[in-house]
Amino acid sequence: KKIRKILDAMDEDTKPKELHKNVNDKTKLLIYVLKEKHKNESFWKPYLDILPENFSSPMFWTPEELDWLQGSHVKEAAKREKSEIQKQYYLLREHVFAADRKTFPKKSFSQKEWMWATALYDSRVIQLNRGTGTNVPTFTPLIDMVNCKESSDRSFIYFNPETRTADMFADRPVKLGEQVFETYGNKSNYEYLLYNGFVMEDNPNQCVYVEFPPPQGNVPGARSMSFCLGPDDIPRQVKFWARHAMMHRMSSESEAGEVIKHLEAHLHRYDMTQVQDDERILSEQGQDLGMHKMMALQMRIHEKRSLALTIQRLKSGEIPCCKVTPGK
Repeated sequence: KKIRKILDAMDEDTKPKELHKNVNDKTKLLIYVLKEKHKNESFWKPYLDILPENFSSPMFWTPEELDWLQGSHVKEAAKREKSEIQKQYYLLREHVFAADRKTFPKKSFSQKEWMWATALYDSRVIQLNRGTGTNVPTFTPLIDMVNCKESSDRSFIYFNPETRTADMFADRPVKLGEQVFETYGNKSNYEYLLYNGFVMEDNPNQCVYVEFPPPQGNVPGARSMSFCLGPDDIPRQVKFWARHAMMHRMSSESEAGEVIKHLEAHLHRYDMTQVQDDERILSEQGQDLGMHKMMALQMRIHEKRSLALTIQRLKSGEIPCCKVTPGK
């Protein structure tokens, strides 16, 4: 209500157009979390007191640590993510927080606190159908502290309308004393590292984000595209990109051949190190590197292996969407 009152009081001619877009349900939830965090007696205090003070997602890494992600799409994505969050904060600080410092005190609504709340949301909120017919972004105390393991069951957390609780059911037998896991949605390591701050070494979702330049020639509105490519399938849009590339150069190369060349070029972006080099550094230096550099190495190893396997399967014709022309 306070936010709505501030917005309504603004002159429509001077109100930034981006403001309404940035005052959404997520924004309101972040504001609520920060209000409760800094409240002397909050109902949520037992939960808030056990939340992490710091996060390991790359937007909190130093520039030198980010350089260890050279070649990975995560490096630039983390920079963009941090920049967008800062822009949103500056907009809200100038036009909402500064307009009512009694409701939004500087200590509670600093840039550091806003970054913390955003990372908390990105790493812990789940989409829960709370009897409304649609999924709602929801903080679920304790369930959000369960570690991740991939599962074929993607819906084992349910809202119980009788107890008004989120109930989690095991998708496999669990012995007494064993750690309980849940799936975070069978995501790629790109998403896990960028938003959750970890790399799953044996992630079955092996796709790697690769950027493809716009088709050359007179193509109105053409721009670069990024797709997550894995060793099991190639997105339809990538096949179209390969076809345009062939037509522009009047190449006799196959569509798969165009994709292979692009993926091989992408592999060279990883500062020219081989998987074995990264594994040796990880083995020899390990904890001395620090958590962020260790995760960067794990990410590079994962992406290089996945890209190499994708290239291998493209060359052999194992990936059904893009068969290599015999003799190519």
